[in-house]
Amino acid sequence: MSISLFCSDVKEFPEVVIILASFNGEKFLLDQIRSTEVFSDNNCQLLIRDDGSFDASSELIKMLSVQYQNIEFVEDRNGNLGAAESFFLLLGRAYESGATFIMLADQDDEWLPGKKNIQLDLMRTFERNHPNCPLLIHSDLEVVDNSLKLISPSLMEYNQIEHEYFDPLKVLLAQNFVTGCTVVVNKALLDVALPVPKEAVMHDWWLALCAASFGKIEYIDKPLVKYRQHASNEVGARNFRSFLNPFKVSWLASWLKGRSNLEKSVHQAHALADRIKRHDPGNRNLELIEAYSKLLDETPIGRLMKLKALGIHAQSNLRHLLLVSRLFFCRKSTDVYD
Repeated sequence: MSISLFCSDVKEFPEVVIILASFNGEKFLLDQIRSTEVFSDNNCQLLIRDDGSFDASSELIKMLSVQYQNIEFVEDRNGNLGAAESFFLLLGRAYESGATFIMLADQDDEWLPGKKNIQLDLMRTFERNHPNCPLLIHSDLEVVDNSLKLISPSLMEYNQIEHEYFDPLKVLLAQNFVTGCTVVVNKALLDVALPVPKEAVMHDWWLALCAASFGKIEYIDKPLVKYRQHASNEVGARNFRSFLNPFKVSWLASWLKGRSNLEKSVHQAHALADRIKRHDPGNRNLELIEAYSKLLDETPIGRLMKLKALGIHAQSNLRHLLLVSRLFFCRKSTDVYD
């Protein structure tokens, strides 16, 4: 998709830029912005793009951008893009500004006190020890309801996922475990991650893949965000055990959606391999990524044999069983986007 910006002249940006994509977020938007402490932190810039809301989100953002110099309303003529495309655009805008660190925020969550400083301190320490290394830092989250009442103290535990400390690509190629609203990245990561290819499934997944391929992913094993769950969540927390309940989930619809995402992940890997060839053709991860990107060229049995040989797996036995069943019935590469 071709995306164009129609903004005022680029301002001089501080070291840290927070990007936030809004869509009908009027109810929670102000509380989220307040939790980032941007109102009192002139060393931090907030970029907000509204994705065609039909509530008062745009008016609220415009008002804040007039009142606070470090809040900018990114206006364009692209219409409703969806969360992923909106964040892709904002990542490019933040990168063009020359910001050193970019933090991602969702409109309906709230940052816990200290989140920004905890992540930035770790980022600065890592950069001193590893100059020019692409880095992504993410954390756990608290799962809360519409009124911020605690549902679970850990999203990772709630979803039965975990951070992969060793060989993260062997999980990330098929399954994302990084939640975008906890993420901070450095400019070195965006040097290789941008421009985002059309094959990228979600912004956080693509950033995680690039960090694992070119640099490093760091994890803070504590919740730094209140992850609000409500009826309008585009992507939300889903207790993994709930997928076993046929009264709550259509098994066929869920399985088919998972198969589609798996097919997209293979094409995403192909784009990642191309990016590595352009920036770092000697990268030690290239062989693994290329092998995964060609899975759909194999016979169904051949795919399963190659998956096992590569050591690529999903987290938990049930997730891996679903991965295997979906991979067996995936369409060939040439048929996926017909």
